[in-house]
Amino acid sequence: MLVVALKPGHDGAIAALDDDRLLFSIESEKDSFPRHAEVTPSSIFAALERLGDMPDVIAMGGWFKNRMLGSSSLGSGYHGFDLQNRTTTMLGKEVTFFSSSHERGHLALSMALAPQPAPLTAVLCWEGNLGHFYLVDDRWNVTERFPVMRGPGGRYAFVFGLADPRFPAVKSIPRLEDAGKLMALAAFADPQSVEPAVAETVDQILSAPFLQPKRIYQDSPLFNAGVQSEATKSAAALITERIFEKFADVAVKHLPRDIPLVISGGCGLNCDWNQRWRELGHFSSVFVPPCTDDSGSALGTAIDARFNVTGAPSPIE
Repeated sequence: MLVVALKPGHDGAIAALDDDRLLFSIESEKDSFPRHAEVTPSSIFAALERLGDMPDVIAMGGWFKNRMLGSSSLGSGYHGFDLQNRTTTMLGKEVTFFSSSHERGHLALSMALAPQPAPLTAVLCWEGNLGHFYLVDDRWNVTERFPVMRGPGGRYAFVFGLADPRFPAVKSIPRLEDAGKLMALAAFADPQSVEPAVAETVDQILSAPFLQPKRIYQDSPLFNAGVQSEATKSAAALITERIFEKFADVAVKHLPRDIPLVISGGCGLNCDWNQRWRELGHFSSVFVPPCTDDSGSALGTAIDARFNVTGAPSPIE
Protein backbone atom coordinates (compact mmCIF):
# COMPACT_ATOMS: atom_id res chain seq x y z
CA MET A 1 0.00 0.00 0.00
CA LEU A 2 1.42 3.34 -1.10
CA VAL A 3 0.60 6.31 1.16
CA VAL A 4 1.57 9.92 0.44
CA ALA A 5 0.98 12.58 3.09
CA LEU A 6 1.36 16.34 3.17
CA LYS A 7 1.90 18.65 6.12
CA PRO A 8 0.37 22.10 5.46
CA GLY A 9 1.56 25.23 7.20
CA HIS A 10 5.05 25.99 8.48
CA ASP A 11 7.70 23.25 8.32
CA GLY A 12 5.85 21.91 5.31
CA ALA A 13 6.80 18.45 4.11
CA ILE A 14 5.65 15.56 1.91
CA ALA A 15 6.27 11.96 3.00
CA ALA A 16 5.63 8.61 1.31
CA LEU A 17 5.31 5.10 2.77
CA ASP A 18 5.32 1.87 0.80
CA ASP A 19 3.74 -0.47 3.35
CA ASP A 20 5.96 0.09 6.40
CA ARG A 21 8.99 1.34 4.46
CA LEU A 22 9.74 5.06 4.27
CA LEU A 23 10.36 6.07 0.66
CA PHE A 24 11.08 9.74 1.33
CA SER A 25 10.26 12.75 3.46
CA ILE A 26 10.86 16.01 1.61
CA GLU A 27 11.02 19.17 3.71
CA SER A 28 10.22 22.35 1.79
CA GLU A 29 12.86 24.44 3.54
CA LYS A 30 15.70 22.26 2.24
CA ASP A 31 17.88 23.30 -0.73
CA SER A 32 18.13 26.91 0.49
CA PHE A 33 14.41 27.68 0.63
CA PRO A 34 13.28 29.92 3.52
CA ARG A 35 13.38 28.36 6.95
CA HIS A 36 10.03 26.90 8.09
CA ALA A 37 8.72 27.13 4.51
CA GLU A 38 5.28 25.80 3.68
CA VAL A 39 4.93 23.15 0.97
CA THR A 40 6.23 24.65 -2.28
CA PRO A 41 5.75 23.70 -5.96
CA SER A 42 9.36 22.48 -5.93
CA SER A 43 8.68 20.04 -3.09
CA ILE A 44 5.50 18.81 -4.79
CA PHE A 45 7.34 18.11 -8.07
CA ALA A 46 10.23 16.51 -6.17
CA ALA A 47 7.74 14.11 -4.58
CA LEU A 48 6.03 13.32 -7.89
CA GLU A 49 9.39 12.51 -9.49
CA ARG A 50 10.02 9.90 -6.82
CA LEU A 51 6.67 8.12 -7.10
CA GLY A 52 6.36 5.18 -9.43
CA ASP A 53 2.58 5.02 -9.29
CA MET A 54 -0.53 6.82 -8.11
CA PRO A 55 -0.84 6.43 -4.32
CA ASP A 56 -3.51 4.24 -2.76
CA VAL A 57 -3.96 6.76 0.05
CA ILE A 58 -3.47 10.53 -0.07
CA ALA A 59 -3.35 12.08 3.38
CA MET A 60 -3.26 15.60 4.75
CA GLY A 61 -2.39 16.60 8.28
CA GLY A 62 -4.89 18.80 10.08
CA TRP A 63 -4.13 22.51 10.40
CA PHE A 64 -5.67 26.00 10.45
CA LYS A 65 -6.82 27.78 7.33
CA ASN A 66 -5.17 30.85 8.87
CA ARG A 67 -2.77 30.03 11.72
CA MET A 68 -2.35 33.66 12.80
CA LEU A 69 -6.10 34.07 13.26
CA GLY A 70 -6.77 30.56 14.53
CA SER A 71 -9.55 30.34 11.94
CA SER A 72 -11.55 27.35 10.75
CA SER A 73 -9.92 23.97 10.41
CA LEU A 74 -8.06 22.60 7.42
CA GLY A 75 -8.64 18.88 7.11
CA SER A 76 -9.20 17.37 10.56
CA GLY A 77 -7.89 20.44 12.34
CA TYR A 78 -5.20 20.92 14.93
CA HIS A 79 -6.50 19.48 18.20
CA GLY A 80 -8.21 16.26 19.20
CA PHE A 81 -8.49 12.82 17.63
CA ASP A 82 -10.86 13.43 14.72
CA LEU A 83 -10.11 12.01 11.30
CA GLN A 84 -11.57 12.01 7.81
CA ASN A 85 -11.62 8.97 5.57
CA ARG A 86 -13.41 8.90 2.21
CA THR A 87 -13.07 7.44 -1.27
CA THR A 88 -12.47 9.79 -4.17
CA THR A 89 -10.97 9.81 -7.66
CA MET A 90 -7.66 11.45 -8.52
CA LEU A 91 -6.03 11.32 -11.95
CA GLY A 92 -8.52 8.63 -12.96
CA LYS A 93 -7.76 6.30 -10.04
CA GLU A 94 -9.95 5.53 -7.06
CA VAL A 95 -8.01 6.46 -3.93
CA THR A 96 -8.62 7.00 -0.24
CA PHE A 97 -8.41 10.55 1.05
CA PHE A 98 -7.41 10.66 4.71
CA SER A 99 -6.89 13.46 7.19
CA SER A 100 -6.16 13.33 10.91
CA SER A 101 -5.49 16.09 13.39
CA HIS A 102 -2.08 17.61 13.96
CA GLU A 103 -2.20 16.14 17.46
CA ARG A 104 -2.77 12.60 16.14
CA GLY A 105 0.11 13.03 13.69
CA HIS A 106 2.54 13.73 16.53
CA LEU A 107 1.34 10.67 18.43
CA ALA A 108 1.56 8.34 15.43
CA LEU A 109 5.06 9.54 14.56
CA SER A 110 6.40 9.01 18.07
CA MET A 111 4.89 5.53 18.46
CA ALA A 112 6.03 4.26 15.05
CA LEU A 113 9.62 5.44 15.49
CA ALA A 114 10.01 4.31 19.10
CA PRO A 115 12.61 1.54 19.56
CA GLN A 116 10.18 -1.25 20.44
CA PRO A 117 6.55 -1.66 21.45
CA ALA A 118 5.64 -1.86 25.13
CA PRO A 119 2.39 -2.88 26.86
CA LEU A 120 2.05 0.73 27.98
CA THR A 121 3.96 3.81 26.81
CA ALA A 122 3.89 7.37 28.09
CA VAL A 123 3.90 9.89 25.25
CA LEU A 124 4.64 13.55 25.89
CA CYS A 125 3.50 15.89 23.14
CA TRP A 126 4.70 19.40 23.88
CA GLU A 127 5.09 22.06 21.26
CA GLY A 128 3.82 25.52 20.33
CA ASN A 129 0.16 24.76 21.09
CA LEU A 130 -0.06 21.28 22.62
CA GLY A 131 1.08 20.30 26.09
CA HIS A 132 -0.25 16.86 27.09
CA PHE A 133 0.81 13.44 28.37
CA TYR A 134 -0.85 10.32 27.00
CA LEU A 135 -0.85 6.68 28.03
CA VAL A 136 -0.82 4.53 24.88
CA ASP A 137 -1.15 0.73 24.73
CA ASP A 138 0.60 -1.62 22.32
CA ARG A 139 -2.27 -1.28 19.83
CA TRP A 140 -1.71 2.50 19.78
CA ASN A 141 -4.93 3.17 21.64
CA VAL A 142 -4.83 6.25 23.87
CA THR A 143 -6.09 4.99 27.22
CA GLU A 144 -5.67 8.27 29.12
CA ARG A 145 -4.80 11.87 28.31
CA PHE A 146 -3.39 14.34 30.84
CA PRO A 147 -3.49 18.03 29.81
CA VAL A 148 -0.69 19.95 31.51
CA MET A 149 -0.27 23.33 29.84
CA ARG A 150 -1.75 25.07 26.85
CA GLY A 151 0.99 26.16 24.46
CA PRO A 152 4.22 25.53 26.41
CA GLY A 153 6.37 26.20 23.34
CA GLY A 154 4.55 29.43 22.56
CA ARG A 155 4.88 30.70 26.14
CA TYR A 156 8.56 29.80 26.15
CA ALA A 157 9.30 31.60 22.88
CA PHE A 158 7.24 34.64 23.88
CA VAL A 159 9.92 35.67 26.39
CA PHE A 160 12.34 36.34 23.53
CA GLY A 161 9.83 38.49 21.66
CA LEU A 162 8.97 40.38 24.84
CA ALA A 163 12.62 41.41 25.22
CA ASP A 164 13.19 42.10 21.52
CA PRO A 165 12.36 45.73 20.51
CA ARG A 166 11.74 44.50 16.94
CA PHE A 167 8.81 42.34 18.07
CA PRO A 168 5.61 44.43 17.78
CA ALA A 169 3.82 45.35 20.99
CA VAL A 170 0.47 44.29 19.53
CA LYS A 171 1.57 40.71 18.77
CA SER A 172 1.21 37.64 20.95
CA ILE A 173 2.09 34.75 18.62
CA PRO A 174 5.89 34.30 18.75
CA ARG A 175 8.10 34.00 15.71
CA LEU A 176 9.00 30.42 14.82
CA GLU A 177 12.71 30.97 15.37
CA ASP A 178 12.44 32.57 18.82
CA ALA A 179 12.28 29.38 20.90
CA GLY A 180 15.69 28.19 19.73
CA LYS A 181 17.24 31.59 20.42
CA LEU A 182 15.83 31.68 23.94
CA MET A 183 17.10 28.15 24.55
CA ALA A 184 20.64 29.39 23.85
CA LEU A 185 20.25 32.33 26.23
CA ALA A 186 19.08 30.08 29.07
CA ALA A 187 22.62 28.71 29.46
CA PHE A 188 23.93 32.10 30.60
CA ALA A 189 21.96 32.47 33.84
CA ASP A 190 21.02 30.70 37.06
CA PRO A 191 17.25 30.15 37.51
CA GLN A 192 17.75 30.40 41.28
CA SER A 193 19.06 33.97 41.04
CA VAL A 194 16.30 35.91 39.33
CA GLU A 195 15.03 39.37 40.22
CA PRO A 196 11.49 39.27 41.71
CA ALA A 197 10.02 41.46 38.96
CA VAL A 198 11.43 39.14 36.28
CA ALA A 199 10.06 36.10 38.10
CA GLU A 200 6.68 37.80 38.33
CA THR A 201 6.62 38.31 34.56
CA VAL A 202 7.52 34.66 33.92
CA ASP A 203 4.76 33.54 36.29
CA GLN A 204 2.27 35.81 34.51
CA ILE A 205 3.20 34.35 31.11
CA LEU A 206 2.78 30.80 32.41
CA SER A 207 -0.45 31.38 34.34
CA ALA A 208 -2.40 33.32 31.67
CA PRO A 209 -5.10 31.19 29.99
CA PHE A 210 -3.58 32.09 26.61
CA LEU A 211 -0.77 34.24 25.23
CA GLN A 212 -1.51 37.93 25.64
CA PRO A 213 -0.26 40.82 23.45
CA LYS A 214 3.20 42.05 24.29
CA ARG A 215 1.86 45.48 25.29
CA ILE A 216 0.22 43.88 28.36
CA TYR A 217 3.73 43.52 29.80
CA GLN A 218 4.96 47.07 29.16
CA ASP A 219 5.66 47.60 32.88
CA SER A 220 7.83 44.48 33.05
CA PRO A 221 11.64 44.81 33.21
CA LEU A 222 11.72 42.44 30.24
CA PHE A 223 9.73 44.73 27.93
CA ASN A 224 12.13 45.68 25.08
CA ALA A 225 15.04 45.02 27.46
CA GLY A 226 17.17 43.62 24.66
CA VAL A 227 17.69 39.95 23.95
CA GLN A 228 21.19 39.95 25.45
CA SER A 229 20.28 41.73 28.66
CA GLU A 230 20.84 40.00 32.00
CA ALA A 231 17.10 40.21 32.68
CA THR A 232 16.35 38.27 29.48
CA LYS A 233 18.94 35.62 30.20
CA SER A 234 17.62 35.09 33.71
CA ALA A 235 14.04 34.92 32.43
CA ALA A 236 15.13 32.31 29.86
CA ALA A 237 16.70 30.18 32.57
CA LEU A 238 13.70 30.53 34.88
CA ILE A 239 11.01 29.71 32.34
CA THR A 240 13.04 26.68 31.25
CA GLU A 241 13.03 25.51 34.85
CA ARG A 242 9.37 26.31 35.56
CA ILE A 243 7.94 24.63 32.46
CA PHE A 244 9.87 21.44 33.10
CA GLU A 245 8.81 21.38 36.74
CA LYS A 246 5.12 21.67 35.82
CA PHE A 247 5.31 18.75 33.41
CA ALA A 248 7.52 16.63 35.67
CA ASP A 249 5.11 17.11 38.56
CA VAL A 250 2.22 15.74 36.48
CA ALA A 251 4.37 12.84 35.27
CA VAL A 252 5.36 11.76 38.78
CA LYS A 253 1.83 12.13 40.16
CA HIS A 254 -0.18 10.54 37.36
CA LEU A 255 2.00 8.28 35.17
CA PRO A 256 3.13 4.77 36.13
CA ARG A 257 6.79 4.33 37.00
CA ASP A 258 9.22 2.37 34.86
CA ILE A 259 7.41 2.57 31.55
CA PRO A 260 8.99 4.11 28.42
CA LEU A 261 8.62 7.82 27.72
CA VAL A 262 8.42 8.93 24.08
CA ILE A 263 8.63 12.65 23.34
CA SER A 264 7.04 14.39 20.38
CA GLY A 265 6.66 18.04 19.41
CA GLY A 266 9.02 20.98 18.98
CA CYS A 267 9.90 21.16 22.69
CA GLY A 268 11.63 17.83 22.11
CA LEU A 269 14.41 19.85 20.43
CA ASN A 270 15.39 21.27 23.83
CA CYS A 271 18.38 19.16 24.88
CA ASP A 272 18.30 20.43 28.47
CA TRP A 273 14.75 19.21 28.91
CA ASN A 274 15.52 15.86 27.26
CA GLN A 275 18.43 15.32 29.64
CA ARG A 276 16.27 16.22 32.61
CA TRP A 277 13.66 13.64 31.62
CA ARG A 278 16.40 11.02 31.78
CA GLU A 279 17.64 12.33 35.12
CA LEU A 280 14.11 12.36 36.58
CA GLY A 281 14.37 8.60 37.07
CA HIS A 282 10.65 7.99 36.67
CA PHE A 283 10.74 6.28 33.26
CA SER A 284 12.47 3.10 32.11
CA SER A 285 13.74 4.88 28.98
CA VAL A 286 13.40 8.18 27.14
CA PHE A 287 13.19 8.36 23.34
CA VAL A 288 13.06 11.46 21.14
CA PRO A 289 12.41 10.86 17.41
CA PRO A 290 14.92 12.53 15.08
CA CYS A 291 12.09 14.54 13.48
CA THR A 292 10.17 15.24 16.66
CA ASP A 293 9.04 18.74 15.61
CA ASP A 294 6.67 19.60 12.76
CA SER A 295 9.26 18.53 10.20
CA GLY A 296 8.05 14.99 11.00
CA SER A 297 4.33 15.80 10.82
CA ALA A 298 3.87 14.63 7.22
CA LEU A 299 5.43 11.30 8.13
CA GLY A 300 3.23 11.11 11.24
CA THR A 301 0.12 11.65 9.13
CA ALA A 302 1.25 8.99 6.63
CA ILE A 303 1.76 6.55 9.52
CA ASP A 304 -1.65 7.41 10.95
CA ALA A 305 -3.29 6.91 7.54
CA ARG A 306 -1.71 3.49 7.10
CA PHE A 307 -2.72 2.51 10.63
CA ASN A 308 -6.31 3.64 9.98
CA VAL A 309 -6.60 1.64 6.75
CA THR A 310 -4.93 -1.56 7.97
CA GLY A 311 -5.86 -1.45 11.65
CA ALA A 312 -2.40 -2.73 12.48
CA PRO A 313 0.19 -0.61 14.34
CA SER A 314 3.56 -1.01 12.67
CA PRO A 315 7.03 0.48 13.15
CA ILE A 316 8.64 2.21 10.18
CA GLU A 317 11.79 0.91 8.51
